[in-house]
Amino acid sequence: MLFRKVFIAITFLVLVSYAGGSVARPDLETLLTKAGISADQVGMIVEDQNGAVFSLNETRKLVPASLTKILTAGACLHILRPEYQFKTRIMASAVIINGVLDGPIYLKGGGDPSFDTKKLKELIRVLSQTSIRVIHGDLIVDDSRFDDLRFDNWKSIKELLTSWNGFPLFVNLDPPKNVDPFMRLWPKSERNARAMLISKSRDYVIYKNMTQPDLWTGFSMARMLKDSRIQLKGVVTRGVVPADAHELAEVESPLPEVLSKMMKESNNFMAETLTRNLAAEAGQTPTIEAGLNIIRQFMDEVGVPQDEYHLVSGAGYSHENYMSVATLCKVLNHMKEDMALYPSFLTSLPIAGIDGTLRHRMRRTLAQGRVHAKTGGLPGVVGLAGYVTPASGGDLTFAFIYNGPKQGWIVKKTFDDICVELTKYPTALKTASQ
Repeated sequence: MLFRKVFIAITFLVLVSYAGGSVARPDLETLLTKAGISADQVGMIVEDQNGAVFSLNETRKLVPASLTKILTAGACLHILRPEYQFKTRIMASAVIINGVLDGPIYLKGGGDPSFDTKKLKELIRVLSQTSIRVIHGDLIVDDSRFDDLRFDNWKSIKELLTSWNGFPLFVNLDPPKNVDPFMRLWPKSERNARAMLISKSRDYVIYKNMTQPDLWTGFSMARMLKDSRIQLKGVVTRGVVPADAHELAEVESPLPEVLSKMMKESNNFMAETLTRNLAAEAGQTPTIEAGLNIIRQFMDEVGVPQDEYHLVSGAGYSHENYMSVATLCKVLNHMKEDMALYPSFLTSLPIAGIDGTLRHRMRRTLAQGRVHAKTGGLPGVVGLAGYVTPASGGDLTFAFIYNGPKQGWIVKKTFDDICVELTKYPTALKTASQ
């Protein structure tokens, strides 16, 4: 009987303690220790609506890798606004008479980093709805928005190339169908790359840098015109749309759609192109550095001094980028507080266990569908930053960065485990000392 009374008393005390919210919660730093991750190599911060509920080295400047794209996406939404549209047009100076355009036709690029074969097909479909059937002139590709500047940040690109430990790093080679890779009109470097592709006996994709993307697109368009039974009598060449040209067809890409592709798949090309677009929209020479200066202006408005971070790449593939998790948290909170921007920003982030770079992470856990976050990774760098929706309601902002020699998959798994804990225990986390 005495034992039963003691047991009941202890049970009652435990229940009262739980109801009062004083149950010991897992210390997030302990999860690092269990994984063999040194706390000195990690920056972490978790905030609720009242401020930080957990922090570890939050002001230490670390290499963020692709978490940099959070700044780039934030600046694009803040400056260009969610309603911004990238436009690619087909134009001409001459008019169509009896199905014949007596003059050249122009493909005018609008800086759309998501423009691909699918969108080019849509553009041709719109054109084919006009009466045009014959073009007595050249197909002139106007890519003057970026002044034929392909790569203006070779230092970062070389660093990426030397750090790559897999297959050679190239841009996907996707030639138009039924085009002979050795045909005379095909750009020489692309012919060589295609020859390398078809000579490989193993079944994997070879990637190659696109040295002439404007002409490549022009040749693709010429093929699609033929498939649409529109005769092109001239050749594919470069040029500039004249002032008296009018629009024949157009396709648009909403900024939120582009940002979603960039963020969910962590597309470096899109991030760098968006960086340059920021400069182009401001009427400046569209270099990476000019775009980075505009991102810095955005950071000024967020309230982050420029000596608290360093940027050489809007994509984040440089080890020379650095910032603290506190800086990232400020940007994330700034976006969350602006309801005109937050829906577009939130939906651009990968969702745990659902899509993007998080589609295979945190699956079948409490965190699945509750974590919207950007991933980051370089040799010696692992990052994760975004928002958690706890099961009990509310939301948390978090940023984690690791810089060290630990295997990346171990750090990723640990960060995922921490996110799972955040879905269960949002308000009783131990604050670590600085």
